[in-house]
Amino acid sequence: MMGLTIETVVTCSSCKFEHHFTGEQIEQIDQVFAAYIRNTVDARELQVYTDDDLIFLRVNRKLPSVSKIYPGVAMRSFGPERHVGRSEPRIDWKRYDEWRTQGDEIKAFVAATRELEKSDPDLAIARYREANARFIEHERNHPPDIENKQIGWCDQSAIRRLATLLRKQKHYAELIDEIEVFHIRFPATGPNENNLTRWLREARERLGREPSAEYLEAMCESNRLAAETRERQLQTKKLPVSLVGEQHYRTAVAGIGVGDEVRIWHEAGNPYDALALAVTDTHGQTLGYLPKDCFLRRAIHQEGKSCSSKVLHLHKGERGFTQVTIEVQLGGEPVQQRDFSRR
Repeated sequence: MMGLTIETVVTCSSCKFEHHFTGEQIEQIDQVFAAYIRNTVDARELQVYTDDDLIFLRVNRKLPSVSKIYPGVAMRSFGPERHVGRSEPRIDWKRYDEWRTQGDEIKAFVAATRELEKSDPDLAIARYREANARFIEHERNHPPDIENKQIGWCDQSAIRRLATLLRKQKHYAELIDEIEVFHIRFPATGPNENNLTRWLREARERLGREPSAEYLEAMCESNRLAAETRERQLQTKKLPVSLVGEQHYRTAVAGIGVGDEVRIWHEAGNPYDALALAVTDTHGQTLGYLPKDCFLRRAIHQEGKSCSSKVLHLHKGERGFTQVTIEVQLGGEPVQQRDFSRR
């Protein structure tokens, strides 16, 4: 393709999605954008050319340049199945970078507060409340023209640490109030089973308190949003699912790329989960597992649905390992069984 050489894949600092471009030199990026816009380059063929953070930032700054070549074309995420909108507003990448930087500053504030949890827990609680308020305000200012936006969601790092401290100090009433208010503001954070929802349930049982009407209404709204998303996915028969346990299979994960085919297996004899669905590469090396609370997993087991899959997205997580998102296509090869393996 245009004599360019595939170099590497990185995650764009602007949108958190893998961007795929090819280039021997950074100056050739514009040519690749132009080829993509003309639909002469397939998304899976494109790779990001980068050597270090400086070039990485320069690549990101190149993103809006296609709009100059093709007026009226808005730059969107360039991962698989993501396309360029021709009638949508142009993204203000400078504004989005500033928004992301502000979020990173709040996360750093949360990380610094952890050192105070033992020496001065009251001060830590006050700082976590401040950080949570800043996250809420930060989410209100989310740039409206960014596609990668989950409705009803907010960063939970501050509320989780706040709830942890309140629980340790047995301040159950405050714990209930803090978590309920957060879930009411951001309903997408509420229905999944996690530490917050479990601690909230335990605190209610200790105090004999029932969920507030506002909280129940927010959870209904969350379920409605989740149902709409699920229906949209079912209509396209393509369902994105983030794997769990990838940190234990880093060598195998390092060998895969976006667009690679993967296989889903019912793992017989798994001592931790009798219904485990393992995801492997084409050589049989385990990459991770479908999460237990994934409705797709239940559908595969209960309804006997068949599927095929490919890697949709690779993202360097906060804990240093690569997180894998696959796209499951219903109606492909049936899920087969294999014996449990620690590979």
